[in-house]
Amino acid sequence: MVSAAREFDQSLTATGTDAIDTYDQGGLDFLEQQKAQLGLPRTVLRNWQPAPPRINDETHNRVFPEFIPAQDQLLAYSAQLAASFARNFRRSVLAQFGDRAEEAIAAASRASLLVWRAYAFLAPGGDPYDSDKPLARQLGQHFGHRSGLGFFVHQAKIAGRNASLDDILTNRGLDHLEWIHSAKTRAAEALFIERLLKRARELLPR
Repeated sequence: MVSAAREFDQSLTATGTDAIDTYDQGGLDFLEQQKAQLGLPRTVLRNWQPAPPRINDETHNRVFPEFIPAQDQLLAYSAQLAASFARNFRRSVLAQFGDRAEEAIAAASRASLLVWRAYAFLAPGGDPYDSDKPLARQLGQHFGHRSGLGFFVHQAKIAGRNASLDDILTNRGLDHLEWIHSAKTRAAEALFIERLLKRARELLPR
């Protein structure tokens, strides 16, 4: 809900089958390329059609959005978030943590995993972190979640310990990066809404 609201707030309450462009009216820039990996049924995907490719003004990448029914937007965001975490993020953790990958994910706090989930959605790839270059020269649109993992692994190595996914909450070295700032904000908002809904259920009579 939080990501959908931040990418295109009208998606939360949208109804009907009128088509929207997931680039011009949302943040699903590569939905055309990724839709087959989302695990959605054909009854949904048959109503999705390719939108014209174009250049993203911020990243300068060529993007491949989709025309989808307005009512499918929240579903699309949910599926993309889940797929980005299950596929891209886990693959990156395996590359950085090796045999400790599953252990690191299992040991991570829920709060940090929410941040990583948002980060992987916002920046699904990223250039490899280069410890020989100043961090300031690497930050920007292409410092994706893969770059962040590399940074935290390197920082942990300097400290003489194993890296932890919770480092994204305790190491402040990337807090000024836009992706991290947005990911932490989204995680905080998600936890707040969850707590608010839980409290509302406790107060309402059954």
